[in-house]
Amino acid sequence: MRFVVKREELLKALLVVGRAVNSKSSAVPVLANLKLELNDRGLFITGSNYELTIQTQIPYSRNDVELIRNCEQGATLINAKILTDMARKIESQELSLEVIDSTIALISGGNIKYDLNCIRAEEYPDVDLLADGTKLKLTRTEFSSLVNQTAFAASLKEQRPVLTAMHLETEEGVFHKRHHPVVFRCAYPCPHSHRRNMVPPSRDGDPGREDGCCGVCAPMCCSGSCPQPP
Repeated sequence: MRFVVKREELLKALLVVGRAVNSKSSAVPVLANLKLELNDRGLFITGSNYELTIQTQIPYSRNDVELIRNCEQGATLINAKILTDMARKIESQELSLEVIDSTIALISGGNIKYDLNCIRAEEYPDVDLLADGTKLKLTRTEFSSLVNQTAFAASLKEQRPVLTAMHLETEEGVFHKRHHPVVFRCAYPCPHSHRRNMVPPSRDGDPGREDGCCGVCAPMCCSGSCPQPP
């Protein structure tokens, strides 16, 4: 694999994906690396810690501006922290990366050159990011508003991890975002006329529910029946 990429584009992608990498984790050492894959659609960079996976793409061009050139497709794994530090230190507008024998990555830009070890891409865990479920599109402003009005109710204690999360639900054109004991409803358009809902167990021994009352909000919010859309 080899390519020449706009350094600023690569650095922005590395900073985004690097949020999912835990360099101090020793349980799965390979996850301290980023997966770089160059294919027909561009350069895909993936980072994961098993709980969170982030993938971003740098296309070959954007708005008639070439971002990637002189390339040969392939994939490799490179330490996230080292690669990000290198991209920061290189001051040229473009950065060149070439993988030799699947074990050595040559990175250069301007007068700076680096040689570092890399790992075969096959060593990376199989992470499926295929979106095959129900899709719901919201603007960033709308979604931020929902999060800001409910996030304070999430538990900070990890004894019951499910309570540190949030429950998202769509029903008859209404989008719900709830967390015990807060329910926030907003009439954002939803393309699905039927209910889409996944509810975690509300108490020990309770298998949870997929339809009807959620159980979690019943004691404080709806006295046994979930609130209906306005």
